[in-house]
Amino acid sequence: MNNNTFYSIMLQACLSGTMIYLITIAIIFFTKRAKNKEVTTASIVISAIIIYGLVFTGVYVELTEDSSVESELVVNDSIKQDGVKANTLPKYERIETEEVHYANIERFVIKVLIKDEVSKQQLIDISEEIVNETINQRRTFHALAIHYYTHMELVNNRASLGIFTYAPNGRWKDASEAKSDFSNFLGDTTELIEKNWEDKPTDQEIRMYQDYDGFEMRDDGIKFVAEKYNISEGEAKNHIDRVYHWIYNIK
Repeated sequence: MNNNTFYSIMLQACLSGTMIYLITIAIIFFTKRAKNKEVTTASIVISAIIIYGLVFTGVYVELTEDSSVESELVVNDSIKQDGVKANTLPKYERIETEEVHYANIERFVIKVLIKDEVSKQQLIDISEEIVNETINQRRTFHALAIHYYTHMELVNNRASLGIFTYAPNGRWKDASEAKSDFSNFLGDTTELIEKNWEDKPTDQEIRMYQDYDGFEMRDDGIKFVAEKYNISEGEAKNHIDRVYHWIYNIK
């Protein structure tokens, strides 16, 4: 709960308490001639104490409810797959957060590195963690996309493990429709990829692809890689294609 809400609640409580106190004094004053003045006064004082208790109990309840809302899991259940959460998650590293804003719309792209074998369901669970961490850090945003990579050297290419999007209606383009409480946000898992990890390129193949990627002409790049690594052009092409297929999920 923010400070403005807290101060507003406390002000209402103080005003209510002051009003009750003044009313109590007035009633006591006008009942001075009552035959049983002590009983009347005691009853009024007890009533005032009860009302005070109710007022501050209301304050406490509202504070508690607001606090619990902040700690709730805010990711929509639609990002879960069959309602199952993986027991253990592989290590992952948030390597970059890119701001993709326009006008007053705040959109973020988070790039995440996962070197170990990971399933699509685990990617969904990791996405859930990252979304909640981001909400706790930033409180408000209009759309969030998480790009997953298997190699640090490939982060400027397409996300090899796919993309998870958390946005209004699950669509990045609907960012302008975002509600501040995330009530219309959905998680889109359709771009996450279930990889065949036997096809994962070796570190040397990644280096070959980097050397090749600097050439505008494909044949020139293959020839360069073949000469640098002392292999045939056919072998160089096969290694390069393995990395390309891994990045773009070509089977």
